[in-house]
Amino acid sequence: PYDVFYGLFVHDTKIVLPFRDPSSLKVFDVTTATGKCVHTENCKSRPYDLCHARGTMTLEEIYVSFSESVVFYRISFDAKDVAIFTRLQTIHLKEPRTAISCGPAAIFSASETKAFICTHDFTIKHTSEFSTEEARVPFVSSSVTSDLHCFRSKRQVVVANSSNEHIFRSDCFRGRLCGLTFDLHDNVLVCAINNKLKQVRHGGRESRDIELAGIGDTYNVVLHPTGEKMLVMDYMGSEEKCCVYQIL
Repeated sequence: PYDVFYGLFVHDTKIVLPFRDPSSLKVFDVTTATGKCVHTENCKSRPYDLCHARGTMTLEEIYVSFSESVVFYRISFDAKDVAIFTRLQTIHLKEPRTAISCGPAAIFSASETKAFICTHDFTIKHTSEFSTEEARVPFVSSSVTSDLHCFRSKRQVVVANSSNEHIFRSDCFRGRLCGLTFDLHDNVLVCAINNKLKQVRHGGRESRDIELAGIGDTYNVVLHPTGEKMLVMDYMGSEEKCCVYQIL
């Protein structure tokens, strides 16, 4: 019943979504065609974006951004498949941020006005101007295989490295661009507020549309680290939902 802009796989059949009212992280079981909420973890403040802690190489250990701080959680499941949240660390931030993405070389994050490239202890290496543009919240993504990260700028997809050097910009797209993510080959999948994902090939000179059954307006996309599944946020009128797709 509330806008949910971000999400993450924490198990092959479990996803976690951040909710604002009440402030909580909800775990959904997506084993069947209709996912169901199986756990609610209440939070003291509103959670925003979340990402895997890449150094751990596990789905269960994640960072969650709370704007003024980032919390490092382990989410495990007992023998009865009950979710257990363990708070491992709280990192207080000098600059607020809502979007967050962790890659092998750096952590990339953003607020509505600034973007940050940080080391894995959240020390800021580079700061630059950032704009959410037509999206309601900032969206960023880091590659799981290289030091690249990506974001949107003036209807283009921009890919940069951990030294804040722009590697390439895509051609301009018509319409609005919102959430985006890398695939395992450093191509970028980007939402364009319709029933398709745009795939921008590495280098930025080619793109194609990927039509999604059951989707009205794609708003954000998140890939499972193995590349075998993805979740897509859909905001079409009153039919707001999150869909999980198998990638063949």
